[in-house]
Amino acid sequence: MMISINFRISLIKQMERVKPLKLLLAHTKSCLYANSTRSFSNSNNIDNNQIKQNELERIMYEERNKLLSDVKEYVTIEKYVNIINPKLAEICPKKYMKIISIKEDILYLMDKCTAKKFVQLIIDDLSKNMIFVAECNPGMGLLTEELLKAGIKEIYAYETNDCFYPTLNELKTKYHNRLHIRKANLFKMSKLHYMDQHDNMDRIKDTLNGISNLAWENDVTYMQVIGASTDLKFFRHLILAMVFRTSFMKFGRPSFYVAISPSIWHDLNFPNSKAIMHYLYICYQTLFNCKYLGDIERMAYIPWRKRALKRQSKMHDHEILNVVKIEPKPDLFNNYLKLEDIIPYWYFLKYHFTGIEQKIIPELEKWVPGCGLKLIRMNYNIYTRFIDLSPIECFNLFKEFKSWPEFESSMFLPSAHSYVQFFNRINTPTKIN
Repeated sequence: MMISINFRISLIKQMERVKPLKLLLAHTKSCLYANSTRSFSNSNNIDNNQIKQNELERIMYEERNKLLSDVKEYVTIEKYVNIINPKLAEICPKKYMKIISIKEDILYLMDKCTAKKFVQLIIDDLSKNMIFVAECNPGMGLLTEELLKAGIKEIYAYETNDCFYPTLNELKTKYHNRLHIRKANLFKMSKLHYMDQHDNMDRIKDTLNGISNLAWENDVTYMQVIGASTDLKFFRHLILAMVFRTSFMKFGRPSFYVAISPSIWHDLNFPNSKAIMHYLYICYQTLFNCKYLGDIERMAYIPWRKRALKRQSKMHDHEILNVVKIEPKPDLFNNYLKLEDIIPYWYFLKYHFTGIEQKIIPELEKWVPGCGLKLIRMNYNIYTRFIDLSPIECFNLFKEFKSWPEFESSMFLPSAHSYVQFFNRINTPTKIN
């Protein structure tokens, strides 16, 4: 409680320096203490000492976030960080003290209250499987410490900025070497994979040193990745890693507990009018299990995101982050696809979702002439588009397409081979048969 009150007092002092906020300041001061008093003094029948601690923290958290949302536009990010986390303001590189419109390379958590909420949202699920817990870009270790307090036995913290190492090493000592620090950015695994493909090195294996292979169909995942990412490229990379069994998918199935932009969560879970985004949606709904866990404040991470004015779907990206769990389907290769079918299925989606007007019968007739009658018997017509299909309908259409006797002799598989070579993936362990 004292932390929240001190935070409020500091913020009010900061606000007093801003001349245009005199009326807002007066209103905030009166509401602040009125709300606190009202929350903890209701009637003579209630003993304040019996109020549950988690309810107390929830009230403080909600009041604080409301206050912050009111004053954000008047306070610079540097001043805000100085109020919330002065130590972070001292050691964090200045390039993160900005409001940006481009995709964020790295996000750093600066608020302990948000770290606690993040852990509360994921801990029940995470505690069922903690084989190799990896945190991406821990910064000062606020989330790291909350995870250790919550009972995570060991954490592998992947941090690229040396300025945070002294603080992380203090945590390592405090928690008796339950924290292991490594220099890498797991959200940039695509870059490591690209480099490995070109010089035949094995940076990914070195980065994930200590990992043990685990069968794909195993109920548990070999690695649990925690962090925040608002870069859609990372989620596209997971599709390629899944298809070619490289990068994160090289040792088995990983699981991801990540805070992501609402617009990204929407793209992964809901139909889209753009073909390329609908492809992403179909891939995630058929290859991955995606679970929404809750929301946290976007302001708790730096750099801040500039408010989107044009795209309606991104209107809330500067306000909140969705905490979600994403992992490949464990029964994918047992109940849905054969291992050797994963690349043809991916190419089937990639090829047929390049434009919103691509129609099913004309497109498949290019591969298998005369197949239109079969498709009409399946209730498709010449106007049915690929983008009109649900994920399960698209998946079943591929299985039907592959079951045709003409499939093996069609130009589809040679075309898929050429496309794989174009992506420089020919040396991956999975092959097209």
